[in-house]
Amino acid sequence: MQRVLPQDTVTVLDGGTTPVWGALYHEARRTHSILSTLGKFGMLGAGVPQALGAKVAAPDRFVACLTGDGAFGFHPQEVETAVRAGLPVLVVVAVDRAWGMVKTTQEMTIDSETLFAQGKLPDEQHINTDFSEIRYDLMAESMGGKGLRVSASDALEATLEQGRDLVEQGHPVVVHVDVDQVAHKFAPILLTFKEMHAEPAG
Repeated sequence: MQRVLPQDTVTVLDGGTTPVWGALYHEARRTHSILSTLGKFGMLGAGVPQALGAKVAAPDRFVACLTGDGAFGFHPQEVETAVRAGLPVLVVVAVDRAWGMVKTTQEMTIDSETLFAQGKLPDEQHINTDFSEIRYDLMAESMGGKGLRVSASDALEATLEQGRDLVEQGHPVVVHVDVDQVAHKFAPILLTFKEMHAEPAG
């Protein structure tokens, strides 16, 4: 995203595992440029509303939200708000078709040895963590926005460029990005993040 989007972009990071990745790799290059549910600026699902608020506050700056599919599912109707209010923002949805962080926590609790050796546990060992196929790009289009979908990593940059151009033409855009369900769950600082948010012992 930072290779493609303007240098002064306001970036919103939302979700569970997705903003952990974002916090690790996103480089702050200007003040007043990052909002994140990780920093308790809002709870899970606040990303798209935050992006719209950022666009109202800084109408001359590009605004992008990187979110997970679970988090995006809290307030997807805000795409209609963006269309109706004339707030062109870019929403990039990392789609692992699961409550990713919840699923990983379940797997770590049930059998961490198998999780780290094989990358996942059998489906029957999860409790209500997986989603059906949802086309977030088509959802955006149904509300008057623009939607794009990408599954191949070597096509991601070009798709983001297309999304950027559509936003600069005045359209709210949702980019549905299919991510690897196993690789996505193992953000390099995930264990540190989980330790920071652990309940006190005792």
